[in-house]
Amino acid sequence: MKSELPILQGPYSRLDRVQIGSSAQTFEVLRNDGSKATLTLGQLLSERLQSTLKDIVPKEETNNEEECNLEPLGCTPYEQQQQDSSLALIMNQMANLDVQDLAYPDTLYLVQLCDGSTVYVLGYELLQQLLGPYIIRDELVLTGPEQTLSVVIVKRDPLFAMDFSYEPNGNIKKARWKVTHHNVKFYQYAYDALNRLTNAEYGDIYLEENPANGTLSYQELLTNTYKGYGYSYDAIGNLLTLNRYGVVGGPDCEWGIIDQLSYTYDSQIAHLTNVADSAPLPGRDKGFKPKPGAGAYLYDDNGNMRIDPHKDLTITYNFLNLPSQIVKSGAGGGGTLSFTYDAMGRKWRKQGAGETRDYCQGIEYKDGKLEAVYGPEGRLSAVYDQYGVSLTHYRAEYWLKDHLGNTRLAFSDENHDGAIDTYDNPNTPENE
Repeated sequence: MKSELPILQGPYSRLDRVQIGSSAQTFEVLRNDGSKATLTLGQLLSERLQSTLKDIVPKEETNNEEECNLEPLGCTPYEQQQQDSSLALIMNQMANLDVQDLAYPDTLYLVQLCDGSTVYVLGYELLQQLLGPYIIRDELVLTGPEQTLSVVIVKRDPLFAMDFSYEPNGNIKKARWKVTHHNVKFYQYAYDALNRLTNAEYGDIYLEENPANGTLSYQELLTNTYKGYGYSYDAIGNLLTLNRYGVVGGPDCEWGIIDQLSYTYDSQIAHLTNVADSAPLPGRDKGFKPKPGAGAYLYDDNGNMRIDPHKDLTITYNFLNLPSQIVKSGAGGGGTLSFTYDAMGRKWRKQGAGETRDYCQGIEYKDGKLEAVYGPEGRLSAVYDQYGVSLTHYRAEYWLKDHLGNTRLAFSDENHDGAIDTYDNPNTPENE
């Protein structure tokens, strides 16, 4: 309720507004269990107290201004290519038309294309230039240049978006990103005179209503829940200290210091030899986990780290300086991972932890069974029956990447309902 908004604390986004005209109004609601129901205002308020409601489903409009999903026409790749080429020429010609010079009356055609999308084509002469199968869905007669048209624009927000602002010397000053149904997040950075990072402040961007006039405006809030600060360096640029904030635990997901790291280097070749953490408990266990009494990091003659004392790892490399074996020891349980490569350095097999994984030109097998097929935009994961024997279907998973190629969002539509749910919890099962 509007009167309750001032009581709500912390950043939030007001995604939609539902007008209540009278106490007799009914509402279509979606519950957390996936069921739908029609509720009166009294029932809506009652269920709201029980925290069983997920959303209020907007009423469908009656003016036919709704999105229409059309099936593809089953064109061959050649027909699709021909249609795309001819459509580009038609669009160029339409862009150069002068409405004052048209011979009225003229006809505007709504055309369904090979891939199921629709486009407007003005005039029968241009329509004849369209190659490949198509269906004329509607026609509108234009009587003159003064005629006005009502159009519906369907805008879909991207699942992930990211942008940057820069300092005059090219350093990234601020990075902002957004996942659907979540606030905009950002980091703003500070540098020293040698362009080395010294501070990274974290925050949210959210919509705030002005109580005086009801207008909405975007506000930035530095929460610093994932702040990085206290960066310092030696004379040759090696990192000496680093502090970080994060979730330290507790029933309320409390935030605090998780890392107060100090780095030590070999005086001769500047190899990292040790990392110490002085962060207070319980946050220390949430960041870098130093092993008490651990020795130094050790390296081979090529500079590859062969001993990680904090993780109890011993690493062996091949002639390409790729890890061929990783042995874990220590009280937490041991194990060995072995890797096989070809002469080009491509990984073909990983063995260990009771399983064998083989890799062949983007296809992954687990213990001889197909696991996934990888592509530039995601993967197809093999889904087996409850016994793990029979392949039932494939699940398409798509990846959205940032400017560095890092995967920032992975999503799929397992139940084919056209809706994608997003989660902040990294422990969410991947099929959700």
